[in-house]
Amino acid sequence: KLVYRCLQKDQRQRLQAIGEARITIEETISGTGVSPVEVHGQDAHATRATTSLRGILPWAVASGLLLVLGIATGWWAGTRRGASTPNWSAQMLGGPSVAMGPRISPDGHTLAFQAMVDDLTQVAVMDTDSGDWTVLTKDRTRGYVTELNWSNDGSRIYYDREFSVPGGIYTVSRFGGDERLVLDDAIGPEVLPDGSLLVVRLNKERDLQLYRFWPESGRLEALDAFLVSGDLCPPVRAFRDGKDAVFFGRTKEQDSSDPASHLYILNLASGKTRRLAPNLEIRQSSGVSLFALAVSSDDQFVLIDLNVGDLHRITSIPRNGPGPSQTLLTLTSRVWFMDVGKDGDLYIDQVHRPMEALRFATSGGTGESLAATENPGREPAIQLPDGRMVLGSMVAGRSRLLVTKPGGEAALFIQTNEETSPPLCLVGRDKVAFRLGSPGHSVIALASITDGRIVQRLSGIAPGDMNDLSAAPDGKTLYYSDSRTVWAVPVAGSQPRRVGPGYSVAPDPNGRDLIVLAIGKEGVKLFKVPVAGGVEQPILVQGPVRVAPTQLNPNAVAKDGRVVLSSTSPDKWFYGVSILDPRSGKLTEIPVDFTGDLISPAWLPDGRVLSSASPLKLTLWRFRPVGDGTQ
Repeated sequence: KLVYRCLQKDQRQRLQAIGEARITIEETISGTGVSPVEVHGQDAHATRATTSLRGILPWAVASGLLLVLGIATGWWAGTRRGASTPNWSAQMLGGPSVAMGPRISPDGHTLAFQAMVDDLTQVAVMDTDSGDWTVLTKDRTRGYVTELNWSNDGSRIYYDREFSVPGGIYTVSRFGGDERLVLDDAIGPEVLPDGSLLVVRLNKERDLQLYRFWPESGRLEALDAFLVSGDLCPPVRAFRDGKDAVFFGRTKEQDSSDPASHLYILNLASGKTRRLAPNLEIRQSSGVSLFALAVSSDDQFVLIDLNVGDLHRITSIPRNGPGPSQTLLTLTSRVWFMDVGKDGDLYIDQVHRPMEALRFATSGGTGESLAATENPGREPAIQLPDGRMVLGSMVAGRSRLLVTKPGGEAALFIQTNEETSPPLCLVGRDKVAFRLGSPGHSVIALASITDGRIVQRLSGIAPGDMNDLSAAPDGKTLYYSDSRTVWAVPVAGSQPRRVGPGYSVAPDPNGRDLIVLAIGKEGVKLFKVPVAGGVEQPILVQGPVRVAPTQLNPNAVAKDGRVVLSSTSPDKWFYGVSILDPRSGKLTEIPVDFTGDLISPAWLPDGRVLSSASPLKLTLWRFRPVGDGTQ
């Protein structure tokens, strides 16, 4: 009866806690009291029958529980069929100080990865036994590598290059040599058993969409999978049997009222998708375009980095059926990429990427750090009129806005128990606008700069997919983008008004125009548009560097019309800062002495520049299951 109660489909009829089962077993063995199983729905005759069978029942209950627990703890990798989740041995692998994107070869002896060489990622390989590694690619003119994958026979490595937008997919021999172009304007190669590839391209609507590509014929087929917008590799992995792929993103059939990305299985024969693990709260780390994703060696499980508070749980999710998810191991550092070998070994990279607010002159040089947090982010920090800095961080596992004086200790800014997070902007000189609430349940709110008290909430806006936020010079209108469309909403409150297409927006101090950044197949474009909407006026950009596909800062435009923004070069992985003269189109890079990304720079009142700055350290690790959970 205890086993029967544990297996009830109706949650109200099931035991509510393992403690009830323990009490039932103890009371049955001791012969005292009435168990919860008997109380919940059992009649007097059943109670008497239970009492008369006490000599047999303890062993039956124990055997039944062992059977149920044995079934429930079947675990993730197929090749490691133990009775419980394994312990792990961890080994930090070699390579440079920035090494990421591990992909193990079909034979399990060679690890391909992205190696940072003179600030640019290249394809490298490592012998997993000796730790010896070598760089295979040398080109510094086509952009940085963002993803790689092995050919089916292990003789070649497919990889991509990106320079502001998807550049192309290439191959190189596992022993090095010339790079060969496979497909232009694409990233994220996933090799299928028949030799075709899953790739990601920008479609006509400027969304990142998944395609299937057959190299021999050149055939290209669009699939119902739309990936997270961003400038780094979108999360897609193919199963080894070639039947399905898993991705984190959206579909055409997804409810328009739900702008969030979800985990999906895509059937490659029918093109149909189905939601995976809808009961899990899966969120992408704020401001970062990477989502760690892999499949188990037997194709039965999907692995993700599930962010739980300040911890990162490598979690296995059954590919088929409603079985429970399982935590394989818990880490304190974020994972960008992961892969599983044929023997069940797990290869991951671990990221350390703090963020600071860096101030520097337009002539460049060494910047001055005004505030810092150990949590990574790409959203802009803002400076209040009194000189204090506001930036986003994680506190006790929740998103919170912090405020600090330059060089001082940070404190909570907004007086609320709800989550508070970027994007954020100044509204006039006495208020700040920001995202309030947890993911999927957030609104735009305004708070007093003086005491951090919330003074207004804007209803009728779903900012779950809000990419940026800025305010008109007079403080009466807010502008934001959902990565595809720019919207305007009065601070006094009403429904948002569509301004036009765009990935990010910043108001011109003249009060008449907006500067809009858009991402297309031809690269990042800038244009000027009237605040009321109307004809776009393209801004032609000239120079050896390009505009990076990142958010514009609310204070990106100076009174003289110059725009300060993040820029990218074909020979650098990290973003720099450049000043654009919209009249001439000249884009001039500021030579800042900093190794890392400079994101969403802003003009300060004194003519200097404030930018979010993120250094980077990435290390490769191998985790092997050991102990009682393995054979």
